[in-house]
Amino acid sequence: MKRYIGCDVHATSCTFAVVSESGRRLRRDVVETSGRALIDYVRCISRERHLVIEEGEQSQWLVEVFTPHVDTMTVIQPENRRGSKDDTRDAFEVAEILRTGQPCRRVYKDPFQFRSLREASRIYSMLTEDVTRVKNRVKAFYRGRGLRCSGTAVYSPRHREDRMKELPEATRAAVELLHRELDEAERLRELPLGLPRESTDYVRRDAHPGQLLPEPSHELPELRDGIPPPHPR
Repeated sequence: MKRYIGCDVHATSCTFAVVSESGRRLRRDVVETSGRALIDYVRCISRERHLVIEEGEQSQWLVEVFTPHVDTMTVIQPENRRGSKDDTRDAFEVAEILRTGQPCRRVYKDPFQFRSLREASRIYSMLTEDVTRVKNRVKAFYRGRGLRCSGTAVYSPRHREDRMKELPEATRAAVELLHRELDEAERLRELPLGLPRESTDYVRRDAHPGQLLPEPSHELPELRDGIPPPHPR
C-alpha cells in the first residue's frame, strides 16, 4: 500500500505526517533533525513510501538523506499560509498535496548530480547580492546629502575620490570603508569557481541556484554510514 509522508522541516526537529492511499491519517511523529534518526524513522514506515518536503535551507541535504530509502522524493515550493504556524497541519497538508496530485510548483533536486555547479551558483549569487547591497549603501550617503548619484561614478575606482570630496569630511571615512568592502566582494566574485570553463561562464552569466543546467560530471555525495554530511546550519 502507498504511504504519503509529509515532512515539516526545522533546524532541530522534523514533524512527519503519514497518510494512506485513501486519505486516512495514519500517524504523526516528531523526529530529531539528524541523518540517522530520519533514516531510521522513514524505514519503519511500510512501502510504498512517497515523501514530500518543502523547499528550504536543508532541502538538498534531506533529499540526499531520504532518496535511497523512499520510492519517490518530492520537493515543492512552500505556500503562503495564513494564521499561526502549525507543524502538524503543515505536514499533513503537503502529504495531501502529494496524495491528491494538487497543482504545485515542484523543485528539481538530484542527489547525485550538479552539486558543484549548484553550490558555485549559490555562492556567486550571494556575492552578487553583497556587491549590489554595498553599492546601494554608498549611494544612500550621497542621496542623504541631496547629491545626485545616478550611474556608477560614485563607487567606480576611477571617479570615487572626486565624488567623495562632495561629502562632508565626517562622512568620508564611512564611505571609504564601504568602498573597501565593495572592492573585496568584487574580488571574491571573480575568483575561480573550481568548475570547467563552460560551467563557470554559465554561472557568471545567468545561473540561478534553483534553475541549473546539467553539469558535465556525475559527482556522488560523500557518504558515511550511508548518510551524507549535514547541510550547514
